[in-house]
This record gives sequence, structure tokens and C-alpha cells, in this order.
Amino acid sequence: MALKLSMTCGLYDPSQPLIDGRVTPRDIDLEIHVNSDDRSRQRDGREGKFDIAEFFTGIYMADLEQRTLGLTAIPIFVKRMFRHSYIYINRHAGICSPKDLNGKRVGLQTWFTTTALWARGILEDEYGADLKSITWVANWAEKIGRWQPPPWLKLEPAPQGVKLHDLLIAANIDAGITTETWAPFGHPDIDFLLPDYAEQERQYFKRPASFRSNTRS
Repeated sequence: MALKLSMTCGLYDPSQPLIDGRVTPRDIDLEIHVNSDDRSRQRDGREGKFDIAEFFTGIYMADLEQRTLGLTAIPIFVKRMFRHSYIYINRHAGICSPKDLNGKRVGLQTWFTTTALWARGILEDEYGADLKSITWVANWAEKIGRWQPPPWLKLEPAPQGVKLHDLLIAANIDAGITTETWAPFGHPDIDFLLPDYAEQERQYFKRPASFRSNTRS
């Protein structure tokens, strides 16, 4: 008898064959629920509504010491990409390079969002940004066991009900890191921090793996 399992995930190229049935797991009767809303999908995973859930790597890592989530990770990555193009700026904020983020206000979905975790790592290690000097504005708070922010972290909540995109347009934040696409065909005041992100990503990829492993967050 096949093992019956339920799974929730977003709609990505790697998961598409499972979703449409082109690929079927051996001896498993898999019921798949597609949910493109990251936040509700994470909530469903935490609440145990599914046997298998696509989950933020950053949140899982932050919980490893305490293991309050009751989850076990398996090495399946539905997104494998660089994040140079997911960092946006307000064109009028006086930001011309990553170091210009120092002392600025930078929005992110949550402190633990994997995209933001990855981007913060390259901003510091690759471009010399001072993460301690930045005020981070989170769209929503994540509570993970007894985790407490380190003393150096300047983290504040965004106004309730206001989108980071709108905060950036209004210049209430100077930059933002997000899984959403805000450029190049969005608001004229929003641009990429690294306009040549494709070339930056190619150069990053070409570096020795030992060097890249030392710059990942």
C-alpha cells in the first residue's frame, strides 16, 4: 500500500512535474496543494497542516538550536538563484553603491526571510556594507522560540497594513529587499541597487566554490 502524504508548495519550475503528475514519487500517494502566498504557506507548515511543506530556510536555521517548529529539513531546493536583483532603492535616496546603504533605512519582509538573509550576506561580505549601521524595517515579525535580536540589530516594524513597496515609493525607507519584482517595469522612483546584476551574478558564479562558500549567509 502506498504511503499517503500531503504537501504544500509554490508553483516553480522544479515542482511543476510533481504538480502536474509527470513525475510521481515511488510508493507514495502524494496530494499537492499549490499556494503562492509565502506567509500563509509558512503558517500552514508550522501548524502541521501538511506532511511536507516548502519552508523558509532562514526560519528553519534560526530554530535549529531550540527546535520549536518540530520540522526536519530535507535537501530539496525549489529555488536556486542568486539574489543580486532582489535589492531595490529609491532613486532619490542618494544610493549609488551598496556601501551607501550604511546608515539608511532598509525594508524587508521579515528578518528571517531567506532572500533577505542571502542578500545581507553578500552586501556585507562582497560589497562592504555595514549591516549594524542600517535600520531594518520588517513588514511583519517572526517569533521563533526564545530567539532575541542581538544588541547591535536595529530592527523595527513597518506600519501595520502598509506595503514595503509603498514605503519605498514614499521614501519612508531608502531601499528594500524582497521576493517580489519591483523593477524595471514598476514605479519610476524604484530601481535596482545593482543595475548590472546579471553581470554581477555571472562573476560571482565564476569565482572558486571555496570563495563563494565563505561569502554565503
